[in-house]
Amino acid sequence: MKFDDKESGHHEGESVLADQLKQTVRVYCFILTTPDAKDKKAVHVKATWAQRFNGFEFISSENDPSLPALKAVEKESRSVLWQKTIFGMKNAYRKHFENFDFFMKADDDTYVIVENLRLLLSKLNPQDPIILGRHFKVSRL
Repeated sequence: MKFDDKESGHHEGESVLADQLKQTVRVYCFILTTPDAKDKKAVHVKATWAQRFNGFEFISSENDPSLPALKAVEKESRSVLWQKTIFGMKNAYRKHFENFDFFMKADDDTYVIVENLRLLLSKLNPQDPIILGRHFKVSRL
């Protein structure tokens, strides 16, 4: 058996459900990045898991059609992460609300198994308001 042997039966038929869910559970993702992280992170996110979403855009401090990235802030710093997130949410609402069922915020150091996400979301009603995530405790320095 060869590793690239499509007739091996390994995971046979699994893509059928994934393909069906991609049509019925439409998910858009906006991904926070920086110009400095383009070649180290963002291009690899785009080449792997981002393309499995029905739509995605990067949010940065520079427009970059090759990703595509949208300019949300003037300068990069940790203090503008919230501004970039709000920009991403507003952009998703204004440009994409009618074309997608669910919306996700990610970072350029995130890894998403989009098919598993879709399977989880397929059990939810996209008309119901819901936020999924994890609350992190923040300590003061």
